Amino acid sequence: MSVAADIAELLREPRVCSHWLRLCSCDGYSNITEPWRNRAFESTSFAGFPKDDLGLLNEWWRFIGIGGDRVIQSCLTSNRGGTKKTIHTLVVPSSSESVNPTSGYAYGYHVSCYGVYLYIDVALCPGGFYVYRPTSHTQDSMGYVTCEYLWRSRGLPQQPRKLCV
Repeated sequence: MSVAADIAELLREPRVCSHWLRLCSCDGYSNITEPWRNRAFESTSFAGFPKDDLGLLNEWWRFIGIGGDRVIQSCLTSNRGGTKKTIHTLVVPSSSESVNPTSGYAYGYHVSCYGVYLYIDVALCPGGFYVYRPTSHTQDSMGYVTCEYLWRSRGLPQQPRKLCV
């Protein structure tokens, strides 16, 4: 097998961690700080609209900053969050911190909430933050929309509210 084929195989295997390729979920991610990703952002008249996340494929990403820290988990109609076709995910990662990701689907809004399905890996990292690795992207003008999850405390472990801002 060629080196390129070996790398391609590693990229398809979500549980393989290779430091020399920076494939590890919790120590090989890059930060994304983009305010336009927030679910409340509705403008379609800014330079670069609609944004597209094809460039995020097969890399680990942590969303931070005013745009939000988590990919939304509910459907959002078109032309929000800086993109034409919004992407949300229903992946619920393990509730314990782990570098081993949970694999599942993300959905792009195209005619309906589940018009386009994509594959994604999600990991809850030590420190309580999430990282994401999109592994498919089938249409243009699709982007991950984020929000900031607020935490409540009632003597219980921290739990995210059902809604995000």
